[in-house]
Amino acid sequence: MKNLKKLLKARSQTTSGKIMLTVTGIILLVATPFLFASFVIGGFVKVAGIIAFGTDIVDRWKKQGFRVDAHNHYGSYSRMLKKPKNPKTDKQKQQRGLLSSLSKMWAEITVDKLGWNEFAKTLPKKNRAGHLIYWTGEALFVSWNTIVSILGGIPNTDVPPVKPFPIMIDLELLANYTGTPAISIEYALPGWSADVDCRVMIEATGAVSPGIFYGHNYKYLGDLEAENLTVQDITTMWEAIYGLLTAGMVGKKIFVRVKLAFKSNGEAQGYTPASALVS
Repeated sequence: MKNLKKLLKARSQTTSGKIMLTVTGIILLVATPFLFASFVIGGFVKVAGIIAFGTDIVDRWKKQGFRVDAHNHYGSYSRMLKKPKNPKTDKQKQQRGLLSSLSKMWAEITVDKLGWNEFAKTLPKKNRAGHLIYWTGEALFVSWNTIVSILGGIPNTDVPPVKPFPIMIDLELLANYTGTPAISIEYALPGWSADVDCRVMIEATGAVSPGIFYGHNYKYLGDLEAENLTVQDITTMWEAIYGLLTAGMVGKKIFVRVKLAFKSNGEAQGYTPASALVS
């Protein structure tokens, strides 16, 4: 640690209110007094988010100012220090209870831990930086069975059979406060045969400014059976969360995102987004 401090001290210099640290050809700029980090690699190309340590720094476990350096199953990382939000809503408590019960279930002797661990090795995923990672068997067990539970199924202790997903295209959101239905989604699943096990999980925002281009603060509305070329009414689901769609919302924008998931095994695809102006 002493040698590391000497190395960083020898390689640091202050310029224009910024502290510059060079680590194996990578220059880390830390703007003071706020800790906004960026990398300049070979040129002035900024990459924010995940810090990939060079050979001079292998691992760090430390909190310094507004930055936290840590290490987990997937490797070393650095993130901004944030004060966690804890509104303790009923849905949040319900979700925490579900995660807690699944974690306890994993510890039971009836769960095929070896099977889940081996299965997890066959499912590579990408993190935000685009790097391939592999979940642990426990993480996959909890993730898939969370979906199963949300959809009203029974959690799987053994690795469930994998089923082929349909391909969703042409997702469209329609919102008309005088229409019937007032809020609906349309999409196509080419070549798909009806299967009640395949569900469309729906999340949406409230009515927001039309100048907003990306949806934020989505809330889960519920699920519907996946059906090809069908208009699906989500008015009741949306109004149960956000209240009645009124004339005062005309001209505002609603965002929706949906994903396909199987109730029997909990496997889910990524989200498909859409938005519409209320007319």
